[in-house]
Amino acid sequence: WRITFEFIDGDAYIVNYEDYHS
Repeated sequence: WRITFEFIDGDAYIVNYEDYHS
């Protein structure tokens, strides 16, 4: 399980790495 930071519209969102790539 990993947590990655994705920057969207200048805001930082914490996304579950596995869910993000599923």
